[in-house]
Amino acid sequence: MNSDGGKRHSYLANLSAVGDVVYKIFNVAREKKIVQRIKALTIGSLLAATCLMGQVHAQSLPKDPIGGKPPAGSKASVADLDYQVKYQRAFETVLWSMPAVAIYSFTHATKGVGGADNTILAYSKPAEANLETLTANNVTPYITALTDLSKGPVVLEIPAETDKASLYGQIVDHWQLSIADVGPSGVDEGKGGKLLLTPPGYEKEICNPPKNPQRL
Repeated sequence: MNSDGGKRHSYLANLSAVGDVVYKIFNVAREKKIVQRIKALTIGSLLAATCLMGQVHAQSLPKDPIGGKPPAGSKASVADLDYQVKYQRAFETVLWSMPAVAIYSFTHATKGVGGADNTILAYSKPAEANLETLTANNVTPYITALTDLSKGPVVLEIPAETDKASLYGQIVDHWQLSIADVGPSGVDEGKGGKLLLTPPGYEKEICNPPKNPQRL
């Protein structure tokens, strides 16, 4: 263990010792039923612990060089730091892009079966391994559809729930950020209805608008 690591270990050990002392003091107070002194004892113990922790902290931490650079004579704890940084950045990029890549895969698959914008795909059974989606589960019969609002507003009609079935779903953007939930727990509360989807900042008149739509 290097010197800094030893100091941090000593610092944590001292904090643990402070905690043990305070805990014992409270136990003694409780056993002896010193009810009226508890508040004063609490304040005194906490002040003592705070002072001790401040002293330990000041003594144990190395002085920070100007600019945050490592102290002179420090050795790298990771031999391949440059590689590790690149690896972590690549890993973060994969996680960051996963939602968009998943939607892109849906788009590609829809076109692969002859679909296009506003084509509704209803799965006949739950997903299996040959369904190449990133986050699908194997108990849900999915229904998916894609639309491009840059081409204009779209009306989405949601069926009402029945005693035999109900639709639970989400309307999301290309990054899978939720715009609205649909179904019994969604904006329609299971009653069904028509949702009017418009592009951001859309102010034009809606041609042949549905009756009493919910605009999103």
